[in-house]
Amino acid sequence: RSLVGSEMCIRDSVWIGMNVTILSGVHIAQGSVIASGAVVTKDVPANMIAAGVPAKVIRKVKKDTEKGEI
Repeated sequence: RSLVGSEMCIRDSVWIGMNVTILSGVHIAQGSVIASGAVVTKDVPANMIAAGVPAKVIRKVKKDTEKGEI
């Protein structure tokens, strides 16, 4: 028995929480964060936080130089 599917692409500096499911064909761009338990069904743009089932982009990742709360 074999698995057949398309490739997924996970770029540099991506943080993926525990128990995350990433479907085939999905691209996760550089610097993104995927919350624990998320099911990623669509591409995640660079420097974004995604969470939920199915995963949705919640907001942009703040850089060290940006002020404000997390």
